[in-house]
Amino acid sequence: MKKDYIFYSFISFVSGLFISFTFFDREGFPALVNMIHHVDMGYLNSDNLNLSQLIFILIPYVLFQSVFGTYIYRHFCSAAIYVFSRGFNKGIWYIKQLLELFMCSFFNAFLYISGVLFVHVLWGKDLEAGEDFLYETLIYLVILTLYMFVTSLLINVVAIISDSNIAFAVCQAVYLALAVFYLYPGSYHMNYALEMIDPEYAWMIEYNPFSYMVFNTRLIPTDYQASVDVFLILILVVSYAGYVVVKKREFVSTVNLS
Repeated sequence: MKKDYIFYSFISFVSGLFISFTFFDREGFPALVNMIHHVDMGYLNSDNLNLSQLIFILIPYVLFQSVFGTYIYRHFCSAAIYVFSRGFNKGIWYIKQLLELFMCSFFNAFLYISGVLFVHVLWGKDLEAGEDFLYETLIYLVILTLYMFVTSLLINVVAIISDSNIAFAVCQAVYLALAVFYLYPGSYHMNYALEMIDPEYAWMIEYNPFSYMVFNTRLIPTDYQASVDVFLILILVVSYAGYVVVKKREFVSTVNLS
């Protein structure tokens, strides 16, 4: 089972390669220092309503969530009789599953970014990268890891509650709705500055969890810290909810794919 997940992880690297080629034009690949702005959505200004670019960038996230969105749920089903019948502590088992899922999230985020940059290292026209590029790449790796972890964890928790893989479809609909909702303010979201948005529409950005993934609204270190804080809070809430569910939920012996 775990070998299969390791194999699936390399899909993230391939996804990174795919995303790179979507930005190829007649002049070749964008400069390396600009490429990270594409994948971290630094150029995704909702003023442009660039829905097609958003969809392309979301593909690796959806692929990860489709595979690891049932990571804990499948283990809960297939290993339940073996683990829980031998008196193992469900809470400790759940915490171990969280750590494994987090490592998978980090590994996949790292491979995805590596795939994006790999193409440009080989064929890019401008490979100069300063400290700002390295800082932005590292902070994006951190935020992407947290985002992948909390979104896939939520799918797992909902799957355990509903005893069905339909949790992926339900949660994914919410995630995509939040992403599209980010674009809704339109021309009110301008000049790469949250303060420039009309107050009537600013809440659509400020209170939308997805916007904390979009570096278009992340301008200074405190903005990046806000993104990390938001996802850490969400992780704590969802993790605790999952802990309560696992402790109270009776094990099941099969995975319900309906």
